[in-house]
Formats: sequence, C-alpha cells, structure tokens
Amino acid sequence: MEQESTSYRRWARLLADQATADARTEELDGWAAQLEADERIPTAGNEARATWSLTPEITAVLTHRTPETFHCEPSEVVLAALVGAVVEGGTTAVMDLEISGRRPVDGVDPSRTVGRFAHDIPVRVELAGLDLGSAWAGGAAAGELLKTVKEQVRAVPGDGLGYGLLRHLNPRTAARLAALAPPTLAFGYHDHAAPDTGEPWQPLARPAVRPSAHALHATAELRDTANGPALTLELRGRTEELDRLGRAWQELLGGLADHTEDPAAGGHTPSDFSLLDLAQSQIEELEAQLADDQ
Repeated sequence: MEQESTSYRRWARLLADQATADARTEELDGWAAQLEADERIPTAGNEARATWSLTPEITAVLTHRTPETFHCEPSEVVLAALVGAVVEGGTTAVMDLEISGRRPVDGVDPSRTVGRFAHDIPVRVELAGLDLGSAWAGGAAAGELLKTVKEQVRAVPGDGLGYGLLRHLNPRTAARLAALAPPTLAFGYHDHAAPDTGEPWQPLARPAVRPSAHALHATAELRDTANGPALTLELRGRTEELDRLGRAWQELLGGLADHTEDPAAGGHTPSDFSLLDLAQSQIEELEAQLADDQ
C-alpha cells in the first residue's frame, strides 16, 4: 500500500502544536547548553570562498569504508575533520549543523511531503585531551576524534526538531534562546551521488547558495564523476584563516582515510546501543574480548 502524503500546511500546524508541548519545553535547558560560549572564529573583511576536491579513491574510503568501520554516517566523518581543523589550538567548537526535518512526529510522516525541510541546530563539541597531531598523521587519535564528534552530535536533545520549535514557535522559550550568542560556524553535507534505485532518472536538487550570517560556512558535497563519487569541500566566510582552515580540513580527512587502513581502527560507541547504558570503555573492553575469542 502506498504511503499517504501529508500536506505542508498540516505539518506546519502540527509543529506549532508541538512547540508548546511539555516534552518539547523540557528540552530547553539542553538546547541552551549547546549554545554555551565557544572560541569565536575571528571575522575580517569581505566574504571569500574557496574549494578543495578529494580524489575518488580517498572519497570512496571516507564515504564507505570509514563509516562502515566506525558505524557512523559519511557526514559525521567529514564533520569530525572540520571540527578538528577549527578547534586546532583550542578545545571547543559550537556550530549550526544542517539536518533534515523529515522526521515523524506524533505518527505523522512527512517523507512524501513537498517542501524544504532542512534546518540548522546548534551543536557543541568538546575535544579536550585529544592529540590532534596524531590525528593528522593517521594515528589512533583520528579514530578518537571521529568517535568523540559522532557521540556529541548524537547527544542533542530529542530528535533535533525541538530547537527550531522552541526558538521560533514558543513565545515562552524563544527569548531565552534568542539571547544566547549564535554560532560563528555552520556546516552542511549534501549527498548528490545518484542512488541505485532502478528508476530511469532521479531529480538531484542543488541547494541555493545564500549569503552566510556566519564567520565561516562549510559545505561538503558528494557528487558522481566519470571516475566515481568525489567530495568537494567549500568554505565561505569573512575570515583571514580561510585557506589554512581548508587545508587543515582536507589533511585531517586524509588522516582519517589513512587510519581506516589500520586493522585496529574502528569500533562502536554508546549511541550504537540505544537500549543499553554502556560507557565507551566498556564497549572497548567487550570488543577486545570478542577479538581475542576469534
């Protein structure tokens, strides 16, 4: 049976009702914590733009083998390297992370609804104690970086929809979130590689490029080429560090790709076991025991 579609109007009204529900207002402290002061990216001059391309060979590792090895999404791999590049010399990054808003709410699924559902949520990532120098070289710290970012991104309150609801649709919570300093960094990941659906054609929409309100706006795009899928990294912003940050982002991705080749690389993290309360150390102990038994 074909799934029934939901009108955009019905979806908007449902979100307005959700914004004042107790389950959503209980997320307020969690979202406010995501916006705690970060190490600000300095702004200077007019907005500039630069791009870097990764080879199809490295792209294949980062978008297939690395996610399989670390049980994560390709977007989390690319984001981990970006965070490492931005945080170099510091410990914390706060960013606006673009996510999909096509998530079921109260039994209503908007997967067949026409409209733009992508929106930004604030995410705070703390990297204190990580040896980023080792991550650049493809050492074990590259895997630790990916696992750390993966877990903190997945630790946002609820399903991710709550921030926008509380910030824009709930008059009792909007003022508190509006008073907090917005992130100076934004990140979006766009997969335009053609899916193998068996259909004769698939529409591939390219998001419109808008002037960014952030000091640094990072975008990663996965596209098909004659030699296979390839990643393009783009940075736009008003910062003199654009070239340095872009090269560091690219080099850290190279470190993650190199680390993926290590037989000891990979493993699970607590978010992979949502029904269990396991610490990372417990997971690693169990994985070591399983490896010894094989």
